Amino acid sequence: MPFSKARWRKATDINRKYAIFELVHEENILLDIWFSDNGALEVSFHRGISNTAVNWDQFTNVIADGMRIAESDK
Repeated sequence: MPFSKARWRKATDINRKYAIFELVHEENILLDIWFSDNGALEVSFHRGISNTAVNWDQFTNVIADGMRIAESDK
């Protein structure tokens, strides 16, 4: 599963201070990224990413992209 084919989408709960963003590949949610109410960046992995080996540079780039999207939505 190449991250190059995954996309970010906003998925949020109305009771949250900051939005949650999902990384999706073919409608499988791979991970979520968001800022907690105290401003800490958090990542949650989903089943869609289990047993997947990824290149470290691709992984850190996708996390950085998610962080930029989450920051721009603050």
